[in-house]
Amino acid sequence: MSHCLRALVAENPVARMICERHPAMFMVGLQVPRLSLLPFSYKVESAMTSALPSGEAVDERLLPEWAIEIGKEFSRHGVVAFIATEISSNLGGQACCVWRDGEEIVGPFQDIELDIPMSDDPLEWAEYNAFKSEGGYFEGVPFRPHRSGLEEYYVNAALECLGVNQAMESDLDAFDQCGLGRCRSSDDWEIVKMIDNYWEMDYREADAEESRIWQSMQDEDE
Repeated sequence: MSHCLRALVAENPVARMICERHPAMFMVGLQVPRLSLLPFSYKVESAMTSALPSGEAVDERLLPEWAIEIGKEFSRHGVVAFIATEISSNLGGQACCVWRDGEEIVGPFQDIELDIPMSDDPLEWAEYNAFKSEGGYFEGVPFRPHRSGLEEYYVNAALECLGVNQAMESDLDAFDQCGLGRCRSSDDWEIVKMIDNYWEMDYREADAEESRIWQSMQDEDE
């Protein structure tokens, strides 16, 4: 089982403001109706990076500079959270950063075991340790390890800053209350945005509809 997501999360009015300012981005309503996800699909990342004066290649950092600027700017209108997962076969990690009033209030944090090598190859471990010592995916951003008192799961910690918590009379954590487990990648959310009644569907119906749309898109490209 894998899950690979990078996105901003904000209340709907703030998410709309971000999309109006940055048309390349898109928003998808979450299962918590007042919140929207703004995924960093490949198309979004390419468009946002190409819009920069340098015109450099896609920013492969977990938290790209353009996302930091958006978080700072639009958090003056409401809390903006960055969330990320990089999980494969139950290994990997999570990351988050939360802004309010133009300032970081949580993070940036990431699991120190993110992208840990899956073998005993000394070369892979040497590259990994060098990568981690430079801040890992947060290259150019101050790296902060796990902080005492912060929830173990960074995505939940970020979502709780947006008011998602156990007080909603649910046995689910914040991640599942928002429905983030329904899609396995940032690109998958591009399809979800085309489905009007997505949250009314069960998993099987949603998967079938996603597959139908994906196949239709493939047919059009041929």
